[in-house]
Amino acid sequence: MLSKGSKPLIERKNKKEILIGIKRRLNEEIGVIIELISKYNLDNFHTKGSIGYWNEFRLLFPIIETISKICNIDRQKLIKEELNIEVPTIFWNAYRNSLMHNDWPYISKLKDRIIPWGVTLDGGDHYISKEDMIIDPGVLYRSIDKFLEKIINETDNNEIIKIDIGIEYFPDGLKDKRGKIIKPSQEIIKEFNFLEEKND
Repeated sequence: MLSKGSKPLIERKNKKEILIGIKRRLNEEIGVIIELISKYNLDNFHTKGSIGYWNEFRLLFPIIETISKICNIDRQKLIKEELNIEVPTIFWNAYRNSLMHNDWPYISKLKDRIIPWGVTLDGGDHYISKEDMIIDPGVLYRSIDKFLEKIINETDNNEIIKIDIGIEYFPDGLKDKRGKIIKPSQEIIKEFNFLEEKND
């Protein structure tokens, strides 16, 4: 959500180049981290114990959101049809909304039915039933990578899209839908002034 008195800073970019960059970072950063954690856990499970898997999700969720926006695909449809998670809304609420704002995933409850969350990194597949939802971030990573490969190949080399590259603040404010002038918070103004003085 944008701060008061601001709007997205938009630029026109080549869609294929943006998607290639996303895939490169996915492979060179997140993929390497998942591989290192998997290897460490395999080598040390019986001696030093294993490293947890929650943070891999925290790395993957922004990629899913970005792909959905850039490719103009409904996020739930993307998760269900391309990333092979049959209950995309429960998944998003239990894993993304909890892990991006808290330090643990959430259980899901409807009346007397409770679906606990689970995480594995065994390289098999997700396990989703009426009693459990166990998601493998390594499998999710590979599904995202596969979808990116497909969409990159399908994208025209010259297609241009508008993307958010930042936030622009307006010290005199912006009009809201009712015509009221909304100005940025004083904290934003003070911090910009602080940075200007700091660099002098």
